[in-house]
Amino acid sequence: MRICLYQQFFPGPSAPGTQQPRKLVSALAERGHEVHVVATDFNVYNEQSETEEVLVPDGGGGKVHVHRIPSARGLRSSMRARLRTYLGFAVRAAWYG
Repeated sequence: MRICLYQQFFPGPSAPGTQQPRKLVSALAERGHEVHVVATDFNVYNEQSETEEVLVPDGGGGKVHVHRIPSARGLRSSMRARLRTYLGFAVRAAWYG
């Protein structure tokens, strides 16, 4: 089955942040599913750039494709910047997906 997960902030494998979304998509891929994750191109905790990834877990035959969408930075500078980041991702992710 093909699954598309929209997760605005999907941290990389060694980046700070929660790893539950990564564990979820890995578990789905291990069961043979093809999972596409649409996320921003930076980490929410330190605002460092994140790269696109293709993960192939051991066994199962599934894959995880992490697609990164360019988004506005400066999330913590003001409420306007925060809204610009969230709404910009929502619009771009809907178009991309």
